[in-house]
Amino acid sequence: MDAPKRQQESAEENSMLQAALEYALLGWKVFPVLEPPVGTQFPRPKEEAIKKPRIKEWQHKATDDPRKIAAWWGKWPRANIGILMGPKSGIIVIDTDSEEGEEKFISLFGGPENIPETVKWRTARGNHYVFRWCDGLPADVLRRAHWPYTDSQGKKHDIDFKLGGNAGTYAQAPPSIHPRTGEQYQLVCDPEDFPIAELPDIFLANFYADTMGEGIEIGSSGEFEAKPDEYWKDIQSGVAEGGRNNAAASYAGKLLCAAECPNIESRVSVKSRWESLCFWNENYNKPPLSVSELRTTFEEILATERKKRSLSNMNQGLSHLVPMDPETGEPDHNCFVLAHYNSEPPMKLLYSSSFITGKYKAINKFLKIPPEDFPSGAKMRNVFATQLNPPMILNRKLLTPFWEGSKDNPSFAQILADDQIYIEAPDDEKRSHIILDVLYELAMKAKDSDENDYPDPSGVMTKRNDGSIYFKVRKILTSTEFMYFDDKVSERELSDVLGRIGVQVKNSRYGEDRKRVAKFRVITTESLHVMDALRDGSPSEDGFGTVDYILRQLVEKATAKNVSLQQLM
Repeated sequence: MDAPKRQQESAEENSMLQAALEYALLGWKVFPVLEPPVGTQFPRPKEEAIKKPRIKEWQHKATDDPRKIAAWWGKWPRANIGILMGPKSGIIVIDTDSEEGEEKFISLFGGPENIPETVKWRTARGNHYVFRWCDGLPADVLRRAHWPYTDSQGKKHDIDFKLGGNAGTYAQAPPSIHPRTGEQYQLVCDPEDFPIAELPDIFLANFYADTMGEGIEIGSSGEFEAKPDEYWKDIQSGVAEGGRNNAAASYAGKLLCAAECPNIESRVSVKSRWESLCFWNENYNKPPLSVSELRTTFEEILATERKKRSLSNMNQGLSHLVPMDPETGEPDHNCFVLAHYNSEPPMKLLYSSSFITGKYKAINKFLKIPPEDFPSGAKMRNVFATQLNPPMILNRKLLTPFWEGSKDNPSFAQILADDQIYIEAPDDEKRSHIILDVLYELAMKAKDSDENDYPDPSGVMTKRNDGSIYFKVRKILTSTEFMYFDDKVSERELSDVLGRIGVQVKNSRYGEDRKRVAKFRVITTESLHVMDALRDGSPSEDGFGTVDYILRQLVEKATAKNVSLQQLM
């Protein structure tokens, strides 16, 4: 192989790893997908153009851990990038592959003016729009759905909804190579510059209405009900007088069951199911029920389903978090150790043996909570959903009075806080000092700007003629120096350190035509002097904030508190 070609392939391999690491910084769960073989002639026959994950059980192994990602792409450096869809990554992708598909996409939002700006990439076939996952989408059943179109020439067009769910689905992301055409996925709206938009209510209403009205093909991980398919087909095709009330009650129960409506407390979820029921009634029943009759039926089924879920959640939800003391019948707070960790910034650490050996395991063996968030049931609900694997989704109406307290019950958070322990972080192991030290070393190695004195659009540290250094936070977090922290440095954490030393945010044009604009962080010469002055020696060999260090301290303090080591470990 000649040198230029090998250099090009090496650059492509590095770009795949770099992109995978940047997606992981967004919290997206990443895994490798089979790439086209070297020397492939494009276009390939459809039966050969296979999109296949390179790992088994990718639904469970997809990760944002940079060390695992680096290991995968070290083994398969040319692998395409797969991103798990659904609640774990917090995103979905809507893929349109034709003008007809794009028109249908626009109609779901009620017009182009209602489509929010969001992250987007493009292939030769069409656009891929990225939106935030929301409770209005059915996590437990719907994996993906298609609207099939056949034009006058007999060609089929699709919209592909990659939503996630228990059975899982994924999207390939830039700069992956399309296995059939050989063309590269192109990022049009970079997540560095565009926030990921939420789906508006009008989309969810139209989506559910069209689910029943357009014959969308739905992949599911389980049955909605035990009734046969023919039963639901008969109902969905409409019911005449005499059977409409019973049919409406059955269909409302189907729309609101746990499989199709996992979050029945969500206003958006319930509203979308109501609008689906109305669409069915108005378009298929001959004649339709009155709106008042239909609403009475829907509200009765909704109240019944909520009551059933409330009892189930009380037994199966909070009991996963806090086991009951068999002698008193009260929540057993002794199974927890709460620590106030004197780091920068300070953190609350919540530790329990159930987070290691139970069904819901803590990613870092304990939960890290900002002190101001700890008393809030709503904030802690998010902690349990994001720091436990699988995510623990607790009923907000049950958790909040339990955690914050009510007229009849004490605050569980306060019970834990009254008995908390304290862990001191030694001065020479302050985490911010290590982050600052790494930043300074990276700044000293910043590359020079190009002949036009433009910053590097990729976001690597670039030193300009005035001595200032331009970069993007997400880019440097994928550098080797940050990637191998035992306790991964977050974007928020790095931004806090940057703010303390006066690092600014500036817009800068780049590229030959200077038409593109991006936001960069800027370390001025004054900020460099501040960094140099604040550096207080190098970190210890063991590093600061590692999981092992904190666990040692927790065990030591818990022993003093007479909590059994067997229970802790």
